[in-house]
Amino acid sequence: MSLDDFLAISPIEFSEIYAEWLKIQELKEHNEWNRARWKVFKTLCPPDKKSITIFDIEHFSWDPELSKTPVSTREKFDELTKRYGKRLQTGNRDSSGC
Repeated sequence: MSLDDFLAISPIEFSEIYAEWLKIQELKEHNEWNRARWKVFKTLCPPDKKSITIFDIEHFSWDPELSKTPVSTREKFDELTKRYGKRLQTGNRDSSGC
């Protein structure tokens, strides 16, 4: 912004321009961090061995919230095996047999 432009605007206009400039700078910084995270992810996890996600590398404050899916337990596995075990052994996929 030139000096003439700066002197021609009001403080409110300057504050709005500055706020937009800050948003652009923040977006650039987020893109740089996302790019760095992606490079680390690709280095650690080649395409044939995808056992992690980019959010396992680093979860930034601007990332979407991850779902709070509970971790499966052995008890839950045993319960599902008991419930659906007969269907799994016979290969019957009919849901009416539950």
